[in-house]
Amino acid sequence: MADFFSQAFQSPLASVPLDSLLKFTPLAPRLQHHVAKVYVTLAMALGFCGLGATVLVLPSFLALLGALGCSIALALTPANPQNLTKRYGYVAGFAVSQGSLIAPLLELANIVDPSIVITGILCTAAIFACFTISALTTPRRTYMFLGGYLASATMGLLVISLSRSFFPTSAAFGLELYLGLLVFAGYILFDTQVIVEKAAGGDSDHLKHAVLLLTDVINLFVRIVIILMKNQQKKEDDKKKQKK
Repeated sequence: MADFFSQAFQSPLASVPLDSLLKFTPLAPRLQHHVAKVYVTLAMALGFCGLGATVLVLPSFLALLGALGCSIALALTPANPQNLTKRYGYVAGFAVSQGSLIAPLLELANIVDPSIVITGILCTAAIFACFTISALTTPRRTYMFLGGYLASATMGLLVISLSRSFFPTSAAFGLELYLGLLVFAGYILFDTQVIVEKAAGGDSDHLKHAVLLLTDVINLFVRIVIILMKNQQKKEDDKKKQKK
């Protein structure tokens, strides 16, 4: 199984002309090569995430344990050629587990409107592409200042989420939803430049960097899908009121 996961990730890496993917950026060739490997790995991880959300759906408890276990194993396993196959397996397991965790949301979205999931994917891809290009084409460290603000906003999201457990209100839910959307869009800018800086400093672990971006993409996608579901439900409610 590990060999299958490794082959699934390494085949695209071997066939894609990595050195030509990011020539539009001001990055040094070595950094371009690393970042390109990160994005090809991210694309494959998203594929496994899709499988986890549709075909290889795990029970929520197992998916949560799988995501936690694979992320810890990836962090603790040294990034060297001897462990490459094993670490690819951890990335794939993490991606499948994350896909299984959002599978119930996608099922509900399909009930509300089958077009929501596709629209969510397209919106997420557009936001990710725009913010990524911005992060890669601006001078290095331009968005590094966002780290403190994003950490504070993330803490605010946690506080709002906890408060909703005791005082559930639609206003708090909306605030958490839209603030979360902004926060994870900001993390795409921040994490992209962090990855570049780490690579410049000698950290060439493209698997760990791909998982970092995968987490940003999934969190962004989930919030977009929920927003689209709310908007669709509001439209249906308005139509019912007009009929009355």
